[in-house]
Amino acid sequence: MNTTHAHPATTDSSAPPLNLTDRIAHAHALLKEFDTVMLLTIDRHLEKMGDHPHFHARPMAVAEVDADCTLWFVTNIDSSKIDEALTPYDGHAVGQTRTRQMSVSGTFSVVRDPDQIKAVWKKEYEVWFPDGPTDAKVCLLGLHPREVEFWDASGAMGLKYLFDSAKALITGQPPTPAEGQHDKVRLI
Repeated sequence: MNTTHAHPATTDSSAPPLNLTDRIAHAHALLKEFDTVMLLTIDRHLEKMGDHPHFHARPMAVAEVDADCTLWFVTNIDSSKIDEALTPYDGHAVGQTRTRQMSVSGTFSVVRDPDQIKAVWKKEYEVWFPDGPTDAKVCLLGLHPREVEFWDASGAMGLKYLFDSAKALITGQPPTPAEGQHDKVRLI
């Protein structure tokens, strides 16, 4: 992973800024909390028709999140998402909980290695692949991030945001997100 480029974090002037390694670790920890995300690819059929490329979105269970923030999905090698993932366009994943939102953009890879598939396999995948991780149609689709952006208003950060929002109503000055509340980390 090349981490030499990064957008500066949105910071609270009273706290020291997080270094890039800490920012990636924070993004990784947040990404691991999303069981399901909306995975977006470019619909290749529309591209061939000469129309502007259009996103095709579908919910996908996250099988694994690597330390470099790569998202892995178990899917069917014959599915349209595999064809769409192999376009020259970046893919995207977005997720939202009550207090957290994330967006990942990057490139795709397709992996058919049985050991890697077994390493992330969950019993619930057998709904789609009754033969288990050795099913001939099963593969992994990886979304390797160029950029991870997140908003985190949970726990103490959420309380600080509420306090800052109330203060903004009184002062007329919009709140500034605290360190770790919003960040855009460029990975490559």
